[in-house]
Amino acid sequence: MKAIISAELVFDDKNYIKKAPIFNRKASVIDVLKTGFDGGHFDHHDSLYYRPFVTLTFYLEKRIIGFNAKTLHLTNVIIYILGIIIVYLFLLRQNLKPYSAEFITLLFAISPINVDNVVWIVSRYDLFLLLFGFLSLYLLDLGIDKRRKIYYILSILFFAMGMFSKETFLIWFLYLPVYEFFKRKTISFYYHIINFLIIVSFFIIKNGLLYFGTLSLNLKYSFLGYLKLIIFSLGAYFKFMIFPFILPKFYFVVKFNLLYIFLAFLFIVFFILVSFLSLKQKKLLFPLVLFIISFSPYIYLIFTELAPLIIFPRYMLIPYFAFLWLVFLLFFEKLKNKIKIGVLGGLFFLFVFFDIQSIYVYKSELDYWKYSYNFNKKSSYVAYSLAASYYENKNPIFAEFYLKKALKYSMRKSTAYYISLLFSSIEIKKANYQNAFQWITKLNKLEKMFYIPLYLKIEKLFKIESLYLYEGVPYKAEKVLLTIKKMKPYNLLVYQKLFNFYCSYKKWNSALMIEREVKNKFMKNVCCFNTLKIKRMVEEMTDTQKVIFYMSKQNYRSAAKLLESLEGKTERDYFLLLEAYLRVKETNKASELIANFLKDRKDYLARKKLGFFFLKSMYRVKDALYYFKESLKLKPDQPQLKTLLNYLEKLNLD
Repeated sequence: MKAIISAELVFDDKNYIKKAPIFNRKASVIDVLKTGFDGGHFDHHDSLYYRPFVTLTFYLEKRIIGFNAKTLHLTNVIIYILGIIIVYLFLLRQNLKPYSAEFITLLFAISPINVDNVVWIVSRYDLFLLLFGFLSLYLLDLGIDKRRKIYYILSILFFAMGMFSKETFLIWFLYLPVYEFFKRKTISFYYHIINFLIIVSFFIIKNGLLYFGTLSLNLKYSFLGYLKLIIFSLGAYFKFMIFPFILPKFYFVVKFNLLYIFLAFLFIVFFILVSFLSLKQKKLLFPLVLFIISFSPYIYLIFTELAPLIIFPRYMLIPYFAFLWLVFLLFFEKLKNKIKIGVLGGLFFLFVFFDIQSIYVYKSELDYWKYSYNFNKKSSYVAYSLAASYYENKNPIFAEFYLKKALKYSMRKSTAYYISLLFSSIEIKKANYQNAFQWITKLNKLEKMFYIPLYLKIEKLFKIESLYLYEGVPYKAEKVLLTIKKMKPYNLLVYQKLFNFYCSYKKWNSALMIEREVKNKFMKNVCCFNTLKIKRMVEEMTDTQKVIFYMSKQNYRSAAKLLESLEGKTERDYFLLLEAYLRVKETNKASELIANFLKDRKDYLARKKLGFFFLKSMYRVKDALYYFKESLKLKPDQPQLKTLLNYLEKLNLD
């Protein structure tokens, strides 16, 4: 429990929640209910998914206690526990042998296959699918037995909540009449009609009124090609169920090999065996239906734009429960109590052991993607994601290394866009602006080839703004930021950038206008915009402090001018001035400064320091290698530097 709550926000947790405009601006509940789940990080535009109940829970959580990794994880844990309790109550009504309901519930609750659904914050919709699905089923069961309308009404209510939590909840519309028919050989017509109307209403609101997109079909393979994909996906999913221990995180590209063919064969044999036995053992019928129907949405994905094949182990929440139920009925109930307790005890300790391992992968986003990369070394998207994580951890060198690995493999056009964006960021960090513009040109070409969501286009504009700022063309940078502000009036980042820009160029009136606009549009304390305080601080700063201030705001020209005027420069001042020159492309001045620096310091240490400057401040491996080699010429006995040199040469970045 402690490990789950202390986990970091990773991947979409940050994008969909912390960066989401809807949670930062002054939005009403109606605004939230009109908001898409994914487009532009919880925005109305470009969204394929409409999950208003989930979005509403995040909105209320933000308003009541604020966003915090611990409380967000705790909320997920509470929802999961409630779901497990309802599953247990439902199983108690299924006429199982003593302690069977307890054993099935316990194994399901602690299975490693469910870890991602709990620890990954955005997967709250799957937890609601579990909770509301079994609530609607449990209450229907009570309604059948007790013949009271209140249970049917409550079942309908929770069905509606589930439907507005995740689109694939609609498969519960199939479970409910099947369960009722098995239970009493007839169905409540009006009850199921109301549920059907809820589904229709959902899609009218989603597609007809709010104009959200839909995951489209993309039939680009032959019949045999799709048959192959179905076989391999069944094999992969079945593998997760029979061996739910070491699982990929979030993303797994199936390798087409004989193992998955064999596992798909086992899946089919298992299905035929259970189907045959269910003719005599009626208690197998409903878990079998639950098992088969719950696979249908994930087979459907094969025929969409997500093909060729993406496997998500976390999708196995309901299929895995049904699988456990069937296995228990087929095998475990027939075992003697001592053997049963021994087997289940062994599984309990295995599950807990791998649960802990799986949870600790979430201790940081970098660990998360390192783990995922071990399963997906030939996935361009996973390599990109690991690179992006290194970049966010201020390690552009490793980011570039894994980006180059990503380029070796086939990729979707959207992945190519992400990679080009990150490459442009790295080149900007290295002050290779010409290379950065080349990557941006590639982005423009990709935009002409296929549809790009608005939030990604804005990411590109932020790169262009940074280029103008670094090149010392502030009026162009300001123009780009104002364009973004017009396109996305509730993007907090653009306000932060504009505010920093105006403060660094001492345009205090403009900064004050941005501050007022932020206070009108966004929640209180969403960010610290205090123009008068910053102005007073700048006025009281020493020259050295002003240099740091300018450089932190990317105003390198002002920093360079101030450093040039300083008398009695320290070694730190030399390196700050060198960085400022390189950032604003004053290459001649930079070369002269290096020459003067080395002229006064002819020892190996000066060259070593220059090497580390290029490595840590400019991320230029080639320049760093040159000065490290020069240092070793003057003093060969530097074993640690030799090790670093060999390591950098193996990276082969430049």
